[in-house]
Amino acid sequence: MLPNGDCQQMNRVLLKHIVGHALLLTLCLAIQGCGGRYRLSMPIGTGMESLAEEQYAQALLYMEASRYELAQQQFAIAEKTAVSPELRQLAHDGYTKAAGAIEAKR
Repeated sequence: MLPNGDCQQMNRVLLKHIVGHALLLTLCLAIQGCGGRYRLSMPIGTGMESLAEEQYAQALLYMEASRYELAQQQFAIAEKTAVSPELRQLAHDGYTKAAGAIEAKR
């Protein structure tokens, strides 16, 4: 029979190995599971631009409602996800306006 401290240490080592193997198995299954079965319905750029447009529209609604912090967050997301330079610039300008409104309120 092992002393109590040795049992706890052995349990920790076993738990580390089990968790490590479980993570590895999960990763392998995730990589293998979707391989080639599902195709994107649209090019990645088109989807990202749509997401950016939605975020930009939401930011404008927040600006109209004087929710400048939320608008600033939405503009930042739109700017980072926009594919077209035009939308990226519009989102950047909106971010700057929201930041100015926040600063003016302080």
